[in-house]
Amino acid sequence: MATFFLVLTAIATFHFLMESIIAPSVRLSVRFQLFALRDRVRALRMKCGDALDSETYHFLESSISRTIKHLSNINLTGMVEAHRFLENNPERRVEIEWIIRKLEDSSIDEVCTIMKEHSKLFGNAMAINASGWWIYIVPVLFVLAFVNKCRAIVQMLSFLREEEMDKFLPPARLGTI
Repeated sequence: MATFFLVLTAIATFHFLMESIIAPSVRLSVRFQLFALRDRVRALRMKCGDALDSETYHFLESSISRTIKHLSNINLTGMVEAHRFLENNPERRVEIEWIIRKLEDSSIDEVCTIMKEHSKLFGNAMAINASGWWIYIVPVLFVLAFVNKCRAIVQMLSFLREEEMDKFLPPARLGTI
């Protein structure tokens, strides 16, 4: 019982530290990086002038601004819901794919670089916002990996020859179940 209490206390302490101290600090760092990235987009607009069309500029600048606005709410649940939304709305998915292609095909290399950095920061925000759950999720992932490994081993064991199986698994004695 004491061990169980100590484990729960350790888990609660980890969760508290992640959600109350570490995640907000790291999230603030990501926020500052997003501000710097948005400033790069604005500086690129001034530097390139009409070479950076207003539509491309708007796509980049507004997507970074939306990420800044929703930074603390970006999570796995939202990602799953967004994926379902895009699966159920193929016209919107096609529109977003077109925007991504437009940014990737831009004649200005910095546009694609900024888009990739933005995507990376968005993913970092998702990982940060899920960090308090790592202590619950990671053990489950280890168990699932172990179970998958065991399935492969069980399948291999079931096809051993009898003399090989006798080495690893002694035969049952009569009268035992």
